[in-house]
Amino acid sequence: LLTEHRPGVYLDEVDSHFLKKGFLPFLRDHERDFGDRTVFNIMLTVNTFLRTHNISCCGEVVKGLDFAPKIIRVYSGDEMKQFFAACKHLEKLIFLLFLNSGAREQEMAYTEVRDLDFTRNVLHVCGKPDRGFRLKGKKGKKSAKDRFIPIPANLMAQLKAHCAGKGLRDL
Repeated sequence: LLTEHRPGVYLDEVDSHFLKKGFLPFLRDHERDFGDRTVFNIMLTVNTFLRTHNISCCGEVVKGLDFAPKIIRVYSGDEMKQFFAACKHLEKLIFLLFLNSGAREQEMAYTEVRDLDFTRNVLHVCGKPDRGFRLKGKKGKKSAKDRFIPIPANLMAQLKAHCAGKGLRDL
């Protein structure tokens, strides 16, 4: 984005004035319509990049940025009861596993029976190269490492009963 803003820019030309008067307005008026949070995250990345080259002019610019926190509405206990009452048995099991594991959406989408360790009551979150799924990691780097997430024993017992006689992939 720095070179998109000003092609051919040299690092020694980047200072707080360049960032405040040129780059920030460029980000805010960008065709991709970056939100305030995205602009803040981009500036953090630029700050890290510049600091690796011993340029420390971005910190004061980042400190001056602000964004409205995302408002998160938490469901009440009654709303959760209504939701689970409307679910079919399998849906309820999947949502309970999702909630109790804290796994990401795609990690849950690729969860298989073989990922459930019924003796240790854990969910093994791992990549599935045969299915084109890798764990979310840093771009340009290796995938994140596998992890084992403890799951409540009563939920694992219900999952074990549901999975009895199913293939390793079927959930």
